[in-house]
Amino acid sequence: MKKFFLVSILLLINIFFLFSVYDTEYSHVNGKSHEWQQAGLESGFPTNFVDEYFDDTDTELAIRTAILNAGDSDETHRIIFSPGVYTFTQTLVVGDYVILRGNHMFKDGGNNANRTVFQFDLANTNNCIEIKGVEENLNSSPPVQEHILVSSGIEDIVIERIDTTHSHGLSSQQGHNILIQKASNCWVVGVESRNPVKHHIDIAQSNHIEITGCFFDGAQDVGSGGFGYGVITENASQYCLIENNIFRSMRHAMLVQNEAKWNVYGYNYSTGRRHSDFNDIPDSYVADISCHGETSSQNNGPYSGPKENLFEGNQVGWMWVDSFHRANGKDNAFFRNRSSDKGLWIMGVGTWGLGP
Repeated sequence: MKKFFLVSILLLINIFFLFSVYDTEYSHVNGKSHEWQQAGLESGFPTNFVDEYFDDTDTELAIRTAILNAGDSDETHRIIFSPGVYTFTQTLVVGDYVILRGNHMFKDGGNNANRTVFQFDLANTNNCIEIKGVEENLNSSPPVQEHILVSSGIEDIVIERIDTTHSHGLSSQQGHNILIQKASNCWVVGVESRNPVKHHIDIAQSNHIEITGCFFDGAQDVGSGGFGYGVITENASQYCLIENNIFRSMRHAMLVQNEAKWNVYGYNYSTGRRHSDFNDIPDSYVADISCHGETSSQNNGPYSGPKENLFEGNQVGWMWVDSFHRANGKDNAFFRNRSSDKGLWIMGVGTWGLGP
C-alpha cells in the first residue's frame, strides 16, 4: 500500500509537470523575473573531484575525520558512500568544497540493499548534518571573522533521525536533519529525509542554495513553536531554489520568514499536512505553503518580513500569507499553483484566528 501511494504521487507529479512547465525560466511576474531566474547555484555543479570511498564497515570516527580533513582543502572532495546503513552518534559537520554522495534509489518494499542510509542516533537535540559557515564576533578574544562556507553538497543519501527523545520548545537552529547557515552555492539533491526533530532543511543567512529532487517524509513533532517544517528559508536568505520535491505529512512543507528575499519554490508537491496543537481543529488548518512574517519584530529584531519570493507551479492543499508573526513584506508572488483544499488566504497585520 505504501509503495502504491508513493508511486501514485510520483505519477501525479509527472503529469502536473507535463502540463505546467513551459520553460526553464521562472515567470515574469511584476517585473521580478530577473531576480528569480538567478535563484539556485550560480555556476552549476562542480565537475572535477578528488574522490574518497567508504562502506558500512568503516567506523564513524574514520568517516568524520575524512569529512573534516576534506574541508581543509581548496580542492573539491567527493566522499562516496557505498550502499548500506551508516549509524552516527554525532553531528556531521561539512566544510567548504565537500560533497557527501551515496547511492540512493527509491525503496523497493523493505529492501535497503541498494541505498545509502545515514541513521542518526544523537540522543540530544543537535542537528544531523550542518553546512555552516562562521558568524563574525569582533568582541571575542581573538576576534572571529565571518566566513561564508561555499560549494558543498549532499547527494543521493537517505537521512533518517532514529532517536526520538526531545523536549518541545527547542531553539531555532536545533533538531534539523540538515542546517545550511552562512553558506553560498551549496546544494541538496536526490535526498530522502525522514523524521526530523524540527525541520528537514533550515536555510538561514545563506544565498544561492539549491534543493531539488528530494523526498521529505514526516516529522517527530508538528506542534506550535516552529516544529514539523519541510524546507524553510529565513534570516535574509536570498536566491535559493527549492524545486521538484515531494513533501509528506508535516506542519508546513514550504515556509519563508525573517526577510527571506528572491527565493523560488517551484513545482513541488505536498500532501498530508498535520498538526498537534488543538484536538478540535482539523489537520487541514495548517498550510503547506506559508509566508510567516517577521518572527523577530516583537523583540525589536533585525529582520523585516519575507518579500519578493516566488511560489510557482506547486501542487498543495493550502497556501497562506499569515500574520501570526506580524507583517510579511511586499511582492511575494503566487503563480500557476494548484491549491486543492483552501486556495490562498491572506491575513493582514492584527488579524488573528483561522479566518482569511
